[in-house]
Amino acid sequence: MIALRVFLITAAVAAGTAVLQVWLKLISRTPRKGRRTGLEMEDALWWTDWVVAATFALVGSVVAAARDTTKDVPLPQAVVAVGVLFFGFSVMPYGLKMVAYDQDARIKGWWWIWAANGVASLILLSAVAAGVKIYG
Repeated sequence: MIALRVFLITAAVAAGTAVLQVWLKLISRTPRKGRRTGLEMEDALWWTDWVVAATFALVGSVVAAARDTTKDVPLPQAVVAVGVLFFGFSVMPYGLKMVAYDQDARIKGWWWIWAANGVASLILLSAVAAGVKIYG
């Protein structure tokens, strides 16, 4: 039951963050010539924010658990979570640069946006799940 609650809260925060980002971009940009909005396809890329949010979620849980002297930080969960974050900060950006972007530095299509955001959501969920396991 706790895992489902953590998943739902994390998904709601990630989706809410994405909606607010798009809203802020929508109202802060002037429309381009011949278009109703100033939004671009790449404005739907939220993976970087979610990887950073995963880092803060995990670090916050580890710090909180470390301050509580009665808690032991489960090393396997911490190592896996740090490995997932390493993937999000190293392999993922370079991999996307090599396969998802064209020579003009524009994303190749919606499939790549969905793939990048999907992988980042898994990174965020794994960090939150590890944080719950670590902190309690």
